[in-house]
Amino acid sequence: MTPRRVQQLVKEHILPKPAARGQYELVACVTGYIRHVNGQLNGDVGDLNSEKTRLTRAQAIKVERENALADGVLIRAADAVQAWTEMISAAKSQLLNLPGRLAPSLLKARTAKEAERILTEAVDEALAELADWKPADDPEPATSLAPSLEGVGAAEADHGQPVG
Repeated sequence: MTPRRVQQLVKEHILPKPAARGQYELVACVTGYIRHVNGQLNGDVGDLNSEKTRLTRAQAIKVERENALADGVLIRAADAVQAWTEMISAAKSQLLNLPGRLAPSLLKARTAKEAERILTEAVDEALAELADWKPADDPEPATSLAPSLEGVGAAEADHGQPVG
């Protein structure tokens, strides 16, 4: 290490100032320099090159996230929470409407099988509506949070197993 580099390290407060001109305390200087080198290895030291590298990396990550948002690969957490809250609210509304809507039909049912058919049809209808559900602010009406059930009856959507 050159005398000039030692002076730079003192100016950067990495090494302690000498007690007298040209007389440095060996243990304190070695300890300070080791701390400095370890910091460089860990990326903790604020030297210009590491800071530029850190800034460039942060900018690249930011641009990648913005591109992923624009491409629809990522969504903001707040948007996901909002959409799921709306979807659960829609499902709750569908479920809470079933008893009042079905009570008159169930009273007219002559057999348990007929009552089961009425209930199954109502649940299938509610599930079909929920499958086509879209967020209120969805700019693209062809998208949905639920997988497409096109060409599949609502009762068959669960691998042919009856729903309910």
